[in-house]
This record gives sequence, C-alpha cells and structure tokens, in this order.
Amino acid sequence: MAGLWKVSISGDGVEEAAVPELSEAGYWRYWAATEKGIYFVVRALNPPYAVKFYDYANGQIRTAATVDKTPV
Repeated sequence: MAGLWKVSISGDGVEEAAVPELSEAGYWRYWAATEKGIYFVVRALNPPYAVKFYDYANGQIRTAATVDKTPV
C-alpha cells in the first residue's frame, strides 16, 4: 500500500498503520517531516506534479506547489 505509515514509539504494542490522510504520498522518500507538518510529492503519471503539505495542527492537506519536471 502506498502512502505514509505510522507506528507508536511508546512500546505499547500498537501495530503500524497507514495514515489515511497521507495515502497520496506515493513516491518512496519524496517526503519531508518538519516541525509543523509533512511535505510530500503526490504520485502522478504525468506533470504537473503536486507537492502537498499535511498540517499536524489541523490535519488538513493543501497544495504547496506544483512542478512540471519529474521530481528527482
């Protein structure tokens, strides 16, 4: 399954699970976690490619940028 996944670091035995809001994050290692949220590139077959931002505070996703060239 594509997207980003989460796992508890508390050692409480919680299994890893996909984060439904981040299911569009389809490229391996094309994401960056920051203090306020996560930037990620949306998987697409053709340009423009969307760079989106997941905001930790409100759980919302917005388009931060689009690029016409294949992300490196």
